[in-house]
Amino acid sequence: MNQPKGFFAEMREHNRIKATIRVKYEIPGTGNIRECLAVDISVNGMQLELSEALELGSLIELSFRLPSLAEPVKIRSKVLRLEQ
Repeated sequence: MNQPKGFFAEMREHNRIKATIRVKYEIPGTGNIRECLAVDISVNGMQLELSEALELGSLIELSFRLPSLAEPVKIRSKVLRLEQ
């Protein structure tokens, strides 16, 4: 499905903040931890720049630090959209 540019931005409920955040991620059960960059973040998600392709619907575990928190944020997430 080919959506017009800006289609997803119009659907978003929360604003995204441009940011560069180092993120560690793992596909659960693989034990293979990799690093990537988040280029924006919001209440409901973040956009990651990866060197590998993940499958739509994949579960991933993320760990990243935010300046205002002493401990890393650790979450389980789902790949909801892919861009090339």
